[in-house]
Amino acid sequence: MVLYLNTYIHGSLPFPGVSHIHCFLSFSFSMFFTQVALSLSAIGIASGHPSAKRTSYAIKERHIVPRSWTKLGPASKRDTLQLAIGLKQQNEGLIEQHLMEVSDPQHERYGQHLSHDEVKAIVAPSNETLEAVQSWLGEHGITDWIHNYAKDMIHCSVSIEKAESLLDTKYHAFKHEDGTEINRAPEWSLPEYLHDHIDIIQPTTSFFHPQKQVREDGSPWMPMSYWQSQDKPGMFGEFETEKCKNSPGDPKTGGGHQRPMVPAVPHKSVGDAVDDNNNFGSPLIPDHQSVGDAVDDNKDLSQICEPDFVTPQCIRTLYGTIDYKPQVPDKNGMATTNYLNETAHRGDIELFMRAFRPDAAAIANAFKYVVIANGANRQGVYAQETVSKDSNKEANMDATLAISITYPSSFMTWSTGGSPPFQPSAGTPQNTNEPYLTWLNEVLGQKELPNVISTSYGDDEQTVPESYARRVCSGLAQLGVRGITVFFSSGDLGVGKDGTCVSNDGRKTPKFLPNFPCSCPWVTAVGSTTGFQPEKATSSFASGAGFSNYFPMPSYQNATVPRYIESLRGAYRGLYNPNGRAYPDVSAQGDHDVIVWNGRTSTMGGTSASAPTFAAVITLVNDALMAAGKAPLGFLNPWLYSSGYRALNDVVQGSSYGCGTQGFPAVQGWDAVSGWGTPNFARLVQAAMSASANSKTPGLQEAAQGGQQ
Repeated sequence: MVLYLNTYIHGSLPFPGVSHIHCFLSFSFSMFFTQVALSLSAIGIASGHPSAKRTSYAIKERHIVPRSWTKLGPASKRDTLQLAIGLKQQNEGLIEQHLMEVSDPQHERYGQHLSHDEVKAIVAPSNETLEAVQSWLGEHGITDWIHNYAKDMIHCSVSIEKAESLLDTKYHAFKHEDGTEINRAPEWSLPEYLHDHIDIIQPTTSFFHPQKQVREDGSPWMPMSYWQSQDKPGMFGEFETEKCKNSPGDPKTGGGHQRPMVPAVPHKSVGDAVDDNNNFGSPLIPDHQSVGDAVDDNKDLSQICEPDFVTPQCIRTLYGTIDYKPQVPDKNGMATTNYLNETAHRGDIELFMRAFRPDAAAIANAFKYVVIANGANRQGVYAQETVSKDSNKEANMDATLAISITYPSSFMTWSTGGSPPFQPSAGTPQNTNEPYLTWLNEVLGQKELPNVISTSYGDDEQTVPESYARRVCSGLAQLGVRGITVFFSSGDLGVGKDGTCVSNDGRKTPKFLPNFPCSCPWVTAVGSTTGFQPEKATSSFASGAGFSNYFPMPSYQNATVPRYIESLRGAYRGLYNPNGRAYPDVSAQGDHDVIVWNGRTSTMGGTSASAPTFAAVITLVNDALMAAGKAPLGFLNPWLYSSGYRALNDVVQGSSYGCGTQGFPAVQGWDAVSGWGTPNFARLVQAAMSASANSKTPGLQEAAQGGQQ
């Protein structure tokens, strides 16, 4: 039972120096929660700390401006910043310890994920930290702020002038080579007594510029009927011109979508995946073999899969999910994330489903779409700006791959802008605040989340301040410990883009350029493959791979990655960190995937396709586990590196070329281009069932209910 109490208190209060407070409180009889929005007109919290004098300040952080940014001049004092102040969390390292224990099949706690409330209790800052930071803000006249769910992040809106005083710094305007303009301070300071209470403050030193990891492959954008006339495999029904409900017309002709008029295609019945004793059936998919290929030797993939037109039917056949019918779709599902004004466009998604997964067409107008911090949700007819910027291609690809593979499992998507609330100004007309912490602060506060989350964005690790990267990575670990599997695409530039492979510390030292956030050790990074029998590393672009310069090699890689490094025989020594977290962990199809955008159909590639594809397969594995009364997989990597890799199709051809080199080669076993390889659904279910045979489904398993969106 939960009692919610909203109160407004004004006037004389038994707190020295406090004249009024706005409080919004939520009480539970089992736990005590607070989310407080404070507005203090006068504050005098006794802290015993020295006042914030300039002489007491010391530099907290500095970060070199990346080469892709140019300083324009001093920032306007009147521009507004939405400061995010990350407070030091209690019990540092404890979340990661829990994560490794509940994710390791050899540990007695395997599968016993933590609840939202347990995570909150672990990461909350101390009262001393809260008092010290709030007192400091009050001394600078900052009287409005808001905490996140765990009180480890404070948000406040301040002018550039106020921020410069608060942080003893100077903000300047910077322009990216793509035209984006932001205000940043490459160096900032804090009173010395606060250095142990505050981890990060942004936007200050962060110049990272998240990139969509999807790319054109030269195929034309044509009506769906054109592709049907080309006898492409994996398409269903007859097509006739009809304006599609909730979808845009062609802005050039004014016409509607080419909408296929077809009946729903039901799932092929294959029986239950689990028998009455909760034992995994043998085999789950009768026509599929478990050695190398996801289809048997009697099936000719050329009749189902075309290398330059990869459809959901092809992917589902290749990876062995096509005959699997989800058993607990209301309790299990996945989600994708969107940034950079991307919208998962319902009209385009409906057109795609009617052509390639007709039974799933209705979900296009039913899935949950959550906007965070003024993120985009531009449905209907495409605006010219949307078309000119190629917006929505990323979001559409992620959503259509996820839905077409996992249906009828639930699906949702987030669209995230910058830190809330954003107030445009003449100097800052667009929201250019960082996206990842904004998204994390929102989702970590939710008690129910999908069991699988896929993200297809990233940027050079060195453009991200290390403090920020670690804070984001810690947030991703908090998702994992709750039983949520988090996937990130590994990038499309191999070991680095030619001509840019130098350090940004002013020394211009030649080096490979790892990607972030996929370099975080608490996520599963996904590389790209092409072809079918066999699959190989993508060659039309370089699948991202490398070794982190921020995060050390996690223990689950200790028995594998050093052997791979040894096999390189000294190649590229000095260009990468042999002691860093290595990625990718796995891979999946990411070349010539079919996509619908602005009512037209074409194909695109990128690890942006690979991440949601692998994530979708794991969503179905979770379905089989949960139908058997078991917990979802959660953080995959300890299981993958210890035994789960045997359920994957090894990729031994190709390389992660870049930086003027051939990059890291694909070899037998794990490699820094394809990871452990691509999914084989039947074997993955068998391996997951085996790993969880002795685990218990904890009663506090809230994440398992996250698919009920």
